[in-house]
Amino acid sequence: EKPFHFDRIVIHEYADMKELGDGFSQQRSFRTQAYTIDAFQDGKWTTIHTGETIGAAKIITLPEKITAEKLRLHITAASQPPSICHLSVSDSGTTHLRGTR
Repeated sequence: EKPFHFDRIVIHEYADMKELGDGFSQQRSFRTQAYTIDAFQDGKWTTIHTGETIGAAKIITLPEKITAEKLRLHITAASQPPSICHLSVSDSGTTHLRGTR
């Protein structure tokens, strides 16, 4: 597709649930421990964000608008296979959302 503009990235990760033994309480844990987000611009990949945990929802507001042809989420460390369930980008100046589930 044609290049797109964005300055906000949203990532959701499913939680692993552990029963705490009282028949009611559960503890949530998330698998992602480190990641990068790369943008494909002018024929090459450039890292635009580096982070640690994602948790249930991570909202990343970039300091400036990015124009990219593709976006890549690269999990660099995880306790188990990652459980990412949603990633979207948006331009805070519009209501247009690009994403995948």
